[in-house]
Amino acid sequence: MTRILNRAIAALVVLMAGIAGDTAAWAVEGPNWCAHAQRHLRKSGQPANCAEVPRCVRLNNYGCTQNHSGTPFPGQVTTPDGRPVVDEQKHVVYEHPKWSLARSVGTLLRYQNDGKRTARLMAETYAPWCDTRGSKRTRNGWGRTCVDRLPSVPADYRPRCERPAGEEASNPQCDNCNCPNRTARVWIRGTARSIDERIDLFDASGQPVPAMAQFLKQVSTIETGYVPSDQLVAEGIAVFRP
Repeated sequence: MTRILNRAIAALVVLMAGIAGDTAAWAVEGPNWCAHAQRHLRKSGQPANCAEVPRCVRLNNYGCTQNHSGTPFPGQVTTPDGRPVVDEQKHVVYEHPKWSLARSVGTLLRYQNDGKRTARLMAETYAPWCDTRGSKRTRNGWGRTCVDRLPSVPADYRPRCERPAGEEASNPQCDNCNCPNRTARVWIRGTARSIDERIDLFDASGQPVPAMAQFLKQVSTIETGYVPSDQLVAEGIAVFRP
């Protein structure tokens, strides 16, 4: 019944938007997103205020994952004809936020399989220096420089999102661009590790080890600004499949 309702919601969005052809990229929200946020997200110990949460929370997408393909991710809301529902920036709309955390676990597994086994190396792939926060072409004047499928600024544009000459970028840059070294420090918060120490988050079979729960919680927190509940993190790990 829930899945039928979700598809009905997606169909209604199609009808209201009057858009045909491409994968769904409309102004959408995830089913029961406010109830999920109030139940599972905290800031300074208080439940999330639904009037103040960022866009990804409204999508039940606590990892702010994107889908540029025509194939839905596990737990992604789909249209009646099976197309994945995304927002205008291709952020996934999930039926329940646990699926977004499971997707983040899969992303971390891919990084570790590629040999990225430190927080710094994973963060530099997850949130590269070249990207603005939110992956927009510009953010408060700072320009996106990644060479990929999304719009970026020309080579002579300034100021630019890019790796600084030293270890630390300026605060204005990090307010508007990704600063993966700072991201990595948040991810390992509460551990005795440095961002350049090896972290094993999976066993030999690709299943998450106990250390994943705290790491995943920090990954989600830096995306949304809210701390997810232990219950939700456990549910996300439980539905993950390598």
